[in-house]
This record gives sequence, C-alpha cells and structure tokens, in this order.
Amino acid sequence: MSSSTSTYFDDDEGPREISGFVSLELILQHGHHGTASVFRVEFPLFSSIKLLKKDMEPRIKVKPEFQEWFYKGILLKDDDTMLSLKVNVDDKIVVKERT
Repeated sequence: MSSSTSTYFDDDEGPREISGFVSLELILQHGHHGTASVFRVEFPLFSSIKLLKKDMEPRIKVKPEFQEWFYKGILLKDDDTMLSLKVNVDDKIVVKERT
C-alpha cells in the first residue's frame, strides 16, 4: 500500500493502482414529500459509509441517523467503503430519508 488514499492490487490484467476517489451520482429520496434530488459527488474509496453520512449532512440536509444508503438495491452498513463495495465511476448510490 502506497498511502491512505491509494493502493495496488494484482488481477488478470496485472498490477494496477486504485485511485483515491470515485465519482458517482447520489440520489436522495426525500421521505416527507416523495421527491428526489440528484447530486454529483466524489467519495474517497477508503472512507466508511458512516463518515460519508456525516460529510454529506450539510449538503443534503439530513442527519446521518435518518439516512439509509443503498447500492444496487442493498442496504449499506456503516463500515462499508466504496472500495469494499466495488463501486465504479458513474454508479448510483441511493439515500433514503427515514421519517
């Protein structure tokens, strides 16, 4: 591992570096009125969902304890990371606001 924001791995294509961030779309589904807001975001690959919830709070105006994050229809755990989920560029993360 070269730093806290990048690492190297070896697969069928040979050794490759994983960059530190992934650019994706975050879709916030508002719990109170059933509408949605879309945000273009860049998340660090190694940050936990718990930390990302806190980081996104000022932008989406939803406290972390009222955020439920989903990727490919699966509810994410607070200790998941973008890297552990194998999120790709331009994938979508859905955040549902609990009421």
